Amino acid sequence: LGYRVVDGHLVPHAGERPIAAYAMRLRDDGWSLSKIAGRMIERGIPRPESKRPWTPQAVDRLIQACRAGFPINPS
Repeated sequence: LGYRVVDGHLVPHAGERPIAAYAMRLRDDGWSLSKIAGRMIERGIPRPESKRPWTPQAVDRLIQACRAGFPINPS
């Protein structure tokens, strides 16, 4: 999530970065993973790596990967 491979290099995908930033901001504000997932579903925020709805586990993976500096879906 947030990156694409272009000519063999990872480049940021501007359309997906706000999703990660939004989830991290809510988490930093003390929101639970379940509440973040629910809010993202309510707002119609797509889950780029899957057609399935957001789950607490998916939100956790997103936040952990972004904080570690790793893209979730680099293809």
